[in-house]
Order: sequence, then C-alpha cells, then structure tokens
Amino acid sequence: MKRLAWFFAIAAVLALPVFSIASENERTLTVRGSAVVEAAPDTAVITLAVETMGQSAKNSAAENARLSDEVFKSVRASLGQGDKADTSSFSVSPVYDYDKGGRQILRGFRTVHQIKITASMPSSAGGILDAAMKSGANRVVDVRFDMNDMTKACEGLIRSAAARAAAQAEAASSAFGAKLGAVKSIMPSCAREAEGPVRFFAAEAAMKSGGTPIEPGSVRLRSDVEAVYFLLDEGGSR
Repeated sequence: MKRLAWFFAIAAVLALPVFSIASENERTLTVRGSAVVEAAPDTAVITLAVETMGQSAKNSAAENARLSDEVFKSVRASLGQGDKADTSSFSVSPVYDYDKGGRQILRGFRTVHQIKITASMPSSAGGILDAAMKSGANRVVDVRFDMNDMTKACEGLIRSAAARAAAQAEAASSAFGAKLGAVKSIMPSCAREAEGPVRFFAAEAAMKSGGTPIEPGSVRLRSDVEAVYFLLDEGGSR
C-alpha cells in the first residue's frame, strides 16, 4: 500500500504559567504546552445496513438473510488482505400503524442487519459502498476514518508540546526574576481530537451515480504536556 503522506500543522496553545508555594520552603512554577498535527488516516470504518420488511418475522428475516449473504460476498471480494466485514448488530421487530381511532395495527416485521467493514485503504471506501449497495445494502449508518497506530505521531507531538512548555517556563521565570530548578513532575497526554469529515449517501442516489465520492480528510491529534518546576532562591536552593 502506498505510504500516506503526513501533513503536520503544529500549533501551540498558550497556557498561563502558574506560580505556587507548595510549602514554606518549596516554590514551584506550573506550565502547559500543546501541539496539534493533522495526519492522513490509514483506516476506513464503514457501517451499513440491510433492512427488509415482511408480513411475518420469518419472511422478513429470510429475505434479509438472502440479501445479507450477497452483500458479504460482494464486499469481501472488494477488500484487501487483513480487511474484514462482520455483523455488528441484528434485530427483528414488529412495525405498527395507528388508525383514526388510535388503535394499533400491525404492518409487518422489520429486520435490520448492520455490517461493520474495516479497510486498511481509506481510498477504497467509495468502491466498497458501491459494491455493498448494488448487492442489497440499503442504508449507510456511518463512515469514519481513523489511524490504526498513533504511537509515532504522538511521540513527535509530545516532544513539541514539551518544548513549548519548557520555553514558557524559561520566559516566565526570567520575566519575574526567578531561577528555574529541576522538574518536579511531567504529565503528557496525546489523543485524537477530531475525526476526518464524514459524508452520508442514500442508497438510491449513490446507485444512480457513477460512484460514491468519499473524501477521507484527515485525523487531528493533540498533545498536552503539563510540567511543574522547582524555583530556586538566589543561593541556588529551593
């Protein structure tokens, strides 16, 4: 698979340094630094559904099973090595209408089979959806993009956020005529801040078009680092 390019947009979020006196003989400075990166996703997660109606629960479920089998065959033929398609939920429930007198009237039974697809090539999402809808899927529940491994990206982000925190500590202590001592504590974090853009399409509209256009967008990661420094007096002690 062609390696996806990373697009870094490092942004520092300013946080005010905080001076404190933890005890009579201990002065500290707390600083926070942040960094953000926007990276190309490496995974597409698609959830779609096969919905059927029948006069009986048996008929509805049987028709759903037939269509679902076709969807699985079609989708799995479109997947790459290591990709998967599995059932995420299945339900059969009665559907009612009400007459003018408010009486409940049984219309039939609805069967809903949700299928979750995980693909290692985000660009294949449109083709997978087309294959699924042409073979029997009639509802797209969710399309999202993710990163399978954020380790390397987070390592770089934490370094950037830590550097920002350290720079704030130097600037703040210098401005107040204080001298920085050793670091008392460091609290780093890194997580996905927002997912790439998601588009939803009706099955009928997508089937009439030449193909389902899906734009993976980017995955936004954010790191925050909080550091607490000891402050020294003129003699170099705390």
